[in-house]
Amino acid sequence: MGLDEEKAVELRAEDLVAAIHHVGFACARNEARYIMSGVYVTVEGNGLELAATDGHRLAVYKSKLRKKASEAATAIVLSK
Repeated sequence: MGLDEEKAVELRAEDLVAAIHHVGFACARNEARYIMSGVYVTVEGNGLELAATDGHRLAVYKSKLRKKASEAATAIVLSK
């Protein structure tokens, strides 16, 4: 199974690193809260949103994409 070029989203590596840096500190580090140990990523239209929480802190980062996404998508990127 390969990547679908039509659904790909272009994002500069520096922008992605900055976005993860802005929200990554809020990810849960406790094994008991493994469900909160990732960054929730949403792509919709020309918007990119990342969110993370550990149950006490919440961090959200919003940015514009250069090219509009063909369809909305969400994913959880684990912090470990």
